[in-house]
Amino acid sequence: MKLKLILVLLFICLSVASVQAQVTMGVDEAPSPGMLLQLKTKIRKNLEDFDNPNASQGLLLPRVRLTSLTIDSGTDLSSTVDGGSAITGWDQDDHVGLVVFHIKKEATDPKTGVYVWNYDKAKTPSYEWLPVSLTKLND
Repeated sequence: MKLKLILVLLFICLSVASVQAQVTMGVDEAPSPGMLLQLKTKIRKNLEDFDNPNASQGLLLPRVRLTSLTIDSGTDLSSTVDGGSAITGWDQDDHVGLVVFHIKKEATDPKTGVYVWNYDKAKTPSYEWLPVSLTKLND
């Protein structure tokens, strides 16, 4: 009898549980189609209302100091981040698309700004940190 009750409760819990791989953070709303993660704090009333902000806060990227824009030897990306070598195993392929905010500390460091880990087989070296160009899109 006890086992039957436990199985019924387990079935009920599993049948009503909702598992979603796509997430909206900030509001209780499903993300827009095609988005894995959506950050917003305001619910849009009209689906065509793209001119109004959907958030009053922003995304804070992880701040790091890049010691090099390329891997000197091997394939461990942690060698390019100050203090990163304490955590080994940052495979250069798995981390393509990683975005960080680099803070310049030394005169020889790259310029402060947003960088993305990139792969381009036509270039040598093929893997490198590229600065993200933030240009004005429209007035």
